[in-house]
Amino acid sequence: MVRTLGVAILGHGGIARAHVNALRRHAEAFPDAPAAGRLVVLAGRTAGRVAAAAQRFGAPWWTTDWQAVLGDAEVDAVINAGPNDAHAEPSIGALRAGKAVLCEKPLGRTAEETEIMARAAAAAPGAAVTGFNHRFVPAVLLARRLIHRARTAGATTGTPPAAG
Repeated sequence: MVRTLGVAILGHGGIARAHVNALRRHAEAFPDAPAAGRLVVLAGRTAGRVAAAAQRFGAPWWTTDWQAVLGDAEVDAVINAGPNDAHAEPSIGALRAGKAVLCEKPLGRTAEETEIMARAAAAAPGAAVTGFNHRFVPAVLLARRLIHRARTAGATTGTPPAAG
């Protein structure tokens, strides 16, 4: 018997729609997966918009208060697909509440905020991941190689690599 995980999605536009679709089609794409997700609640900032999206997505309930999601015993995992400025606080809250978290990028608005998120993830009992689906795009791989090469050159010469 496949375990079903209750999933809360924060956000209802853009990438949140892709996550809803992924939840619906997960078993089709990964029939041997040990668990499947079920949309439990949708959260957003604007009542009218999140209510309409919840109806469209088939969410049993919706809220404009992301903190209410954290107390729902049916929620095992939170997908934070909300606006960029709403990634850190709800993700950290969900991790501290014992929920698994998938947070879309960017994680934080600043390096400091992202570091706080990383510490919260390291201390959390559940999984903490970010959506980074472009990591194998050729341009990204090239950038990685160039950065690695530049760092390696600087480490062997003791000087930073030349610009250009």
